[in-house]
Amino acid sequence: TSLNEETGGMNDVLYQLYAITNDQRHLVLAHLFDKPCFLGLLAVQADSLSDFHANTHIPIVVGGQMRYEVTGDPLYKEIATFFMDVVNSSHTYATGGTSVSEFWFDPKRLAETLTTENEESCTTYNMLKVSRHLFRWTKEIAYADYYERALINGVLSIQRGRDPGVMIYMLPQGPGRSKAVSYHGWGTQYDSFWCCYGTGIESFSKLGDSIYFEEKGGKPALYIVQYIPSTFNWRSVGLTVTQQVKPLSSSDQNLQVSLSISAKTNGQYATVNVRIPSWASPNGAKATLNDKDLQMASPGTFLSVTKQWGSGDHLTLQLPISLRTEAIKGLKIFTFFFTYYASMYFSLNGGTCNFMRPQLSNSL
Repeated sequence: TSLNEETGGMNDVLYQLYAITNDQRHLVLAHLFDKPCFLGLLAVQADSLSDFHANTHIPIVVGGQMRYEVTGDPLYKEIATFFMDVVNSSHTYATGGTSVSEFWFDPKRLAETLTTENEESCTTYNMLKVSRHLFRWTKEIAYADYYERALINGVLSIQRGRDPGVMIYMLPQGPGRSKAVSYHGWGTQYDSFWCCYGTGIESFSKLGDSIYFEEKGGKPALYIVQYIPSTFNWRSVGLTVTQQVKPLSSSDQNLQVSLSISAKTNGQYATVNVRIPSWASPNGAKATLNDKDLQMASPGTFLSVTKQWGSGDHLTLQLPISLRTEAIKGLKIFTFFFTYYASMYFSLNGGTCNFMRPQLSNSL
């Protein structure tokens, strides 16, 4: 019964320890934390997450991912892939977060669960781990798109902007609800230290850990998957990549990204792959290399540039953005739509609001 409590990522830690020591005792101990009654359901691809405590079980999946990396057992890659698909398609809110009062409930009935107690912050922290591993293995854009949505809406939003150290336990999703008047409310800088403070502090300490991914083995290749101002020292090929992103304002119709790529010595041939997010509009999208137009990749793919990089190469992106809506996963009798601008989720401020179901024309 102890595994029904939040044991954290003990299997994850122990598989990593086994990779260092090669001690079979550590491997056996890691197996004891794998909870086959849960991972077994995912192994047979059963969407049976209902009534499971979310943040008890997401770390178990992360540990299963480490089991795959350490032992090579493909079953645990399949488990993680199915788990991510199920959570994202049936149990995820507009922010990329999941859980209601810390638990999962019936799949695809999220419209009935919009309260102040949605999306425990710890669950987003751990789902980012799941998606990061899956992207590393597959290079599928969908995992990077999810990571972006959850990072922007589910991590940056848990700390009150002008009050460092003031964090939130849950992220309210209900109409007219507010963080300030939710059941848990905001914490304090010095007197609050619930679990979401621990994961929250760690989340804000590693905002840059999933911007760049380097291909290991084969021809040199770099994947740039998040648009965050930063500099990456690509040591293996002697290149420095500096990314600048123009801050968005309400009047902007494009996200503008600038990448400066310079060689420390003689330039090397390498491929730079830049994510073109699924939310980008194909109309008006533009990419240039040293002020010359490139053939633009489609949304949901990578723009790949292979060349011998010099001392002052400059790659720019112009990605059209607009307001768009997504319907919540739920019964048809509930019609709630969430509004996005690029990957940013918009919500009304807390207060008294009157909500109306939109009437759609049959001709649409």
